[in-house]
Amino acid sequence: MTKKPCAVYSIDRNSIENKEKSKDIVARIVWEINKGITEKAEKSKLTRYPFKAQSVKEEWHDYHYSIELYYKASSSIPDWRGFIAGISEKGSAIQEAKNKSSAYICFIYDDDSIFAISAGSGSTSVAKYADQMFGLEMLMKLIDEDSKVIKALRSRGITGNTLAAFQIFKKDQIILSQETYGQLYKEIAADLDFGVIATKLGIDIGNRPEANCIAKNSFKIGRSISFEELLVFIDHLVDLKKYEGNGFNVNRLEQISKRTQTGRKTIENLTVSLKKRLYKHLKNKIDEFSFEICHRDYEKYFFAEKYVLYHESRSEKDMSFDNRVTYNDMKNYFKTYFKDEFKTQKEFLALIDKVKLITFDEDGGTLTDSRLLAHLNGEVSYQEQIYFYIDNEWIKMKGDLVEELDNDVEVVVRDIDNDGYLNTLELPKWDKKVHPIEDNYNASFIGEENTMVFHKVLYKNIEMADIVKWDDHKVQMIHVKSGFDSSMRDLTSQIDNAARLLVNDTKGNKYKFAEKLYERLEEILTNEENKDYSEYFKAVSQQVTDMSKRQFVDLFRRKEIEFCLAVHDNTNVKDITNIREYNSNIAKLATLDLVRKMTVLGVPLYIEEISEG
Repeated sequence: MTKKPCAVYSIDRNSIENKEKSKDIVARIVWEINKGITEKAEKSKLTRYPFKAQSVKEEWHDYHYSIELYYKASSSIPDWRGFIAGISEKGSAIQEAKNKSSAYICFIYDDDSIFAISAGSGSTSVAKYADQMFGLEMLMKLIDEDSKVIKALRSRGITGNTLAAFQIFKKDQIILSQETYGQLYKEIAADLDFGVIATKLGIDIGNRPEANCIAKNSFKIGRSISFEELLVFIDHLVDLKKYEGNGFNVNRLEQISKRTQTGRKTIENLTVSLKKRLYKHLKNKIDEFSFEICHRDYEKYFFAEKYVLYHESRSEKDMSFDNRVTYNDMKNYFKTYFKDEFKTQKEFLALIDKVKLITFDEDGGTLTDSRLLAHLNGEVSYQEQIYFYIDNEWIKMKGDLVEELDNDVEVVVRDIDNDGYLNTLELPKWDKKVHPIEDNYNASFIGEENTMVFHKVLYKNIEMADIVKWDDHKVQMIHVKSGFDSSMRDLTSQIDNAARLLVNDTKGNKYKFAEKLYERLEEILTNEENKDYSEYFKAVSQQVTDMSKRQFVDLFRRKEIEFCLAVHDNTNVKDITNIREYNSNIAKLATLDLVRKMTVLGVPLYIEEISEG
């Protein structure tokens, strides 16, 4: 029998509601997959290619597992055919070009567990029903925290300006030497010792001392095995799942369980809260909605050729995009096709569950396909607890990790205070009645001595500072924010980007950023269409009448440059030294992340609390 490496999925029994028996769960999964294939085919007016059951040899029925095999062969017209075939002569073969593909899904199950292996589009289809932490859970039960076995990592960022990352290490890595606060690990590649693989996984790797293991939503050993060996492998995975030994949680986060009534109720409430906030944001009722839009398979999603929003049962209502979908795209989609449902929150809550986002490659093949809501990634507060919604799963920080985070941020804030970098700028109070938004507060600095305002004045699409202040020795780049909450993620990323640009410029004794900021104000001031600018931009542009470009650039050439994170908190907590009193873990994570990055850059960072007016 032919051998090949196999990635094994463990099906999440709770991914299918109202089904308890394994056979019924498998049947429902196949039905749902084929239903989706049928709807897409009808929508695109193409041939339907569902998965069809295949006969399994009698000898395989003697095992203690039930085995069901499904296969589909399909062909499709590549997206590029219409574009390039137009230049060819009639009758050219390219005018009939088609892509042909095959796929299978094999379910292996007993009364308690359901596993699956797959190939082709079968992998995309079955992955959405898998336990997303299965592979990582298995690996963590096979290695110790200080094992030097890690070869590569894929992670998703909860904070910082890196949403997703893939790291390959030159040498074996200890997993906890990586920063684990703001990262949700999705995939780990590790080299496992032959003894562990033989005794714990039942696989013989021959004379090799070790073999590569890929742990993600599936678990795979880089060793070709037969189907009979696969069943032995699955036996060992079942035992490993039951093992309650020294396994550790690499993510240091706790996933809200769908298996308990309390967990399901929490997930339901959190999801409704998220939907309501999305609706209010799309209706321009709230500005702050710090959720990134990304699919769990982020590499496929980010590099897709086409993005399509569609309603799962209204095939005529879809909208295509060449670039990644934005909130404005969502708003346009709902206003165009669902104007009535978009008018009220109640109707929207029912509608949003039916809307999906699908991506395609250049040949028209499906890359990702999930509910639109499942693409949101961010933070929600519920019953005084912070939850993260990442890759369609609700997770929270474990109790000891929250304490550890508070301790670390507390130390950082204390160090900043001891260095004289905390609350030393004495920025004016912020009276929300006089200055209701950040624009107003920042504009109030226009005309102050040794001060210029650059709020919304961009260099390379980055806001270098809201306010620039200087004295005889230093220049301070002040970034202002209202609210010590999840929006801090955006502010800290902005400061990090601005500091990196500035450092790179000044290293080469170039001050392009300063020149461009000044020139932008000059452009607004001298533009004949100045009357079309807002009153704010007109006022800001007047600043260049009091200082020449050379004088402004020389500020940075001759003085030390510092950055300042200035925050006005909207809650009753007014003292950042009491960091434990703040609820937003994302704000704490973002602050800690920024302090560490600025330290590496060698750029001083001040933190200023703006008092209530």
